[in-house]
Amino acid sequence: MDLYLSDSNFLQQDPIEDYETLIWTDRYDVPGEFELHVPWSENLAANLRTRKYLRQSESKSIMMIETSFLERPSQNRKQNLVKLSGRSFEAFFENRNSASSSTDGRMPDPRTGSRAAIACALVNDYAVNNTAIIDRIPGLTIAPDPPAGTSVALEVARGPLDQMVHDVLSPDRLGWRVQSIYINGTQQPGTIQFAVYKGIDYTIPGLNAVSLEFSPDLENLTDISTLESIATYKNHARMVGAKTGINVYLPNAPSTVTGLERRTVVVEALDIGADSTTTVAEDQIALTARGVEVLLSPENRYQQLVDGDALTADSTTFMAAGLGDILYVRDSNGIKSKVRISEKIWTADEAGQKRLPTFEAVE
Repeated sequence: MDLYLSDSNFLQQDPIEDYETLIWTDRYDVPGEFELHVPWSENLAANLRTRKYLRQSESKSIMMIETSFLERPSQNRKQNLVKLSGRSFEAFFENRNSASSSTDGRMPDPRTGSRAAIACALVNDYAVNNTAIIDRIPGLTIAPDPPAGTSVALEVARGPLDQMVHDVLSPDRLGWRVQSIYINGTQQPGTIQFAVYKGIDYTIPGLNAVSLEFSPDLENLTDISTLESIATYKNHARMVGAKTGINVYLPNAPSTVTGLERRTVVVEALDIGADSTTTVAEDQIALTARGVEVLLSPENRYQQLVDGDALTADSTTFMAAGLGDILYVRDSNGIKSKVRISEKIWTADEAGQKRLPTFEAVE
């Protein structure tokens, strides 16, 4: 794993070879982050004036250096240490907002299409081809061929662009990232690309030539910890709008859940239907979309997390598995779970390098 400083061309440039510790986290559907501890030097200080981004050879992420802290020497340390930290470029979208002086920020942004297409359209309108040229993000383009999906009619709540994108994509469990552009294997300077993507499902028999699994028996996972909780799990939402109400269930879940299996949350969405120009049918579409978002939110989901360390620094399974991929994990007790890779974490210190996948349950 090689680490590089970069300027706004986003190319891997000045290598960082003598760092003491690194924690680098890529995430599937929210911005990642990093923390780096490196000895101070005049060369590093000079580079940080123009090199505001960080790259590493095993990740597609572009990390923004947001904080630099020069630590004083101590009795145990004779050399100054610089602590750098920040988030991946997706977090920059919080600096682009759909509200403007000519638009009431309380009014939603109506959009129709697949969720992936809507997210791409939002980024295009507010960050790529914004009518206010000064709000455009230089070099940003939209990746072609976003994942297909069912067409929906959404009333997207206005606000920071990163929150809008996340709210639109989360019900379909789609990932998004800002990545560098390569043409014929060559990275293009100064150009970056917004991409919506979906992980590969390696649990579907015969769909893929390979089958990925993390397990102590396969020697690609160790130091396993597991967590399961239904404390806040909900599978049914009773949506209350201004003019109508509707029952909403988890996607791909039966609407006949009864008895002790039925776990209900009541959601007052009185803003939906408050405008007398909408029809009951239109309100029901909006209530359904809101209800799915509520049920898929972290606080209402069934929680099953399996964490572990990739056993070796060059774990081929870790490198082959991408963010959002669905596969099987067996814990130390032999229990097999269907999971999605929600994070990939790289760490490095004096003890060596580790690669740590984080999994979330797939219902």
